[in-house]
Amino acid sequence: ISDGLKGTVKYVFENLRKYGFYQTHTFIWSLNELEFQPLIYNDDTEVKFEKVEGLSNWLSLPFNRFKYLKLDEWHKNGASLIVVRIKDIPEAYVWLQRNTYKIDGIETINNPSKQVFIGPVFVSDNCRGKGVSKLIMSEGIRAAFSEGVREVVGSTSYKNIPSIKMVARLGFKPVCFLTNNYVLGKLKSVDEIFSIKRP
Repeated sequence: ISDGLKGTVKYVFENLRKYGFYQTHTFIWSLNELEFQPLIYNDDTEVKFEKVEGLSNWLSLPFNRFKYLKLDEWHKNGASLIVVRIKDIPEAYVWLQRNTYKIDGIETINNPSKQVFIGPVFVSDNCRGKGVSKLIMSEGIRAAFSEGVREVVGSTSYKNIPSIKMVARLGFKPVCFLTNNYVLGKLKSVDEIFSIKRP
């Protein structure tokens, strides 16, 4: 085998290893109402939040990604959907998951009555990089606490540094580091997350 072919094989293998690692490793976060740091923003009449209830109403929204989500299951589990409209166009959403929620390839979260799992979050391409993710997350958390929820739980991908920083700013505290239903370690601070060696 030539050196060039060896190098190509090594490159492909290394990238597959990193992809597999990042896709199967996640951080779990927790937030209670006293620690919540809501986003302070100007009341912009072009930005509206809407709580959308019911499967038929979810399916009426123009989000192509919905066809990949387990909407029937989430509806049976009592999930809520918060949508942000910008100039009356639905541009982003966040889910509040009740009862059980499966993080694909990672873990099933069992939520007691006063806990919700927040996610997934989606922002349309034309609104990314404008702070909309943090805006919709903050509004979703606010909605959960207004309904009597005591704890909001969420997750971030191991590779998603912007999301890690965002949830930390909102007041979330890291709980543990998971992969494939296995707890790799408990966490006490955000600094611990950044000290973990990445491949």
